[in-house]
Amino acid sequence: GVDDLVPPDARDEHARHRRSYAERPTPRAMGERAALHAIRRDGTPVPVDIRLGQLVLGDETYALAVVRDMTARAAAEVALRDSEEQLRQSQRLELLGQFAASIAHDFNNLLTVVGSQSELMGTDPACPPGMREDLKEVTLAAERAGLLTRQLLAFARHDAPRRRPVDVAQACEAFRTLLERLIGAAYRLDLRVAEDVGAVLADTVHLEQILMNVVVNARDAMPGGGTISVVVRSVEMDAAAEDVPAGSYVSFEVGDTGCGIPPEVLARIFEPLFTTKAAGRGTGLGLAIVRRVVRECGGAIRVQSKVGEGTTFTVLLPRLGPTSVRPARSSGVEMRGMRVLVVDDEPVNLRVLGAILVRRGYRVTEARSAEEALTAARAARPDLLLSDASMPGMSGPALVRELRAVYPDLRAAFITGDPLFCQEEATRTGTSDVPMIQKPFSVASVVATLAAVLGDQASEELGQ
Repeated sequence: GVDDLVPPDARDEHARHRRSYAERPTPRAMGERAALHAIRRDGTPVPVDIRLGQLVLGDETYALAVVRDMTARAAAEVALRDSEEQLRQSQRLELLGQFAASIAHDFNNLLTVVGSQSELMGTDPACPPGMREDLKEVTLAAERAGLLTRQLLAFARHDAPRRRPVDVAQACEAFRTLLERLIGAAYRLDLRVAEDVGAVLADTVHLEQILMNVVVNARDAMPGGGTISVVVRSVEMDAAAEDVPAGSYVSFEVGDTGCGIPPEVLARIFEPLFTTKAAGRGTGLGLAIVRRVVRECGGAIRVQSKVGEGTTFTVLLPRLGPTSVRPARSSGVEMRGMRVLVVDDEPVNLRVLGAILVRRGYRVTEARSAEEALTAARAARPDLLLSDASMPGMSGPALVRELRAVYPDLRAAFITGDPLFCQEEATRTGTSDVPMIQKPFSVASVVATLAAVLGDQASEELGQ
């Protein structure tokens, strides 16, 4: 009978409802103000809708209960609520993206000045030791602000990746200094990379974002300081793996000994805008960006955590095999004294870039527009063009296209605060081979890019 459907903890209330109906047997719906549940034969609960009515058979009057299984409807309501929440999140992210895009150019120019000038001053031999430490903090603050801007642009606008074979060992070593500066002096970065780790097909900027976000997350889990372990190696996954196809992968394992993540929080850590950090400490975008980028690369991200013991994130990216990345081209000429044509419509950026390059022994010619750069390049061929991507009139990629019509083997690099615009312009102008330096840039990122563009000799001959 109906009693068999009633959960044990609701049987007393059910008996009261039966007595009430017997006293006043009028048709009614049950559960209008509260969800009702019945139990199946196996004892599992099931949401139901119950309608009561009368059934008269001869001299007998019966209570008729129509019980409907509401499982599908309940699931549909949950799906609808989830869709509505996703729509609200999408709208918030779209607004964030529009805001970030509107300020990216100017804001990143300001951060570039703050970060690069403080870095240059801090590395000046005449700088007092006490001031040098203060300037490091200024540089670090600019880098963190730049990371926030990149996260907003990357997630809300979904920047198009520029995937190419990346030597994982070289990339990790290049990121080491930035990671150490981001986590601060209270933490030790234990970065271990296997020699045979190989290469992955990825956007270098996105690979940097993966490591930065996961490492910063580990730092924030240990407010008192500690060691952040990063182990990078090649692994083989078999068909039993649920999240990736069988094959060879590069594993990035980042571990901390912090507070751990409670199960109810662990279930939500990859949701956009979800954060448990105090105001000003987190955006809720970092891990969401990591998961999206990893999935786009055909990989997966795993997390293991135990409250009070710590957390380990493991990122798996498909491995290309032993490193087959083409080495940087050797120029065959002395790097010191090479001509670099720097183009930017912001005078302060020109001064900063000029100071960085002159200190490294380059001969620098400055131009405040593409038109000035064309005139200067035609008068004296540069060895390298370093140009802002977004300028009034002709863009940086369009400038490279114009100059390569005259100098087909001209080497170049772009500087940009808006990677998506730069990538689209590079594709449109046929200059997608040109590397990109994101604002706000550091001295190290400029020097490393020049070394890669000009050849292996650059780092040796410039004492890097």
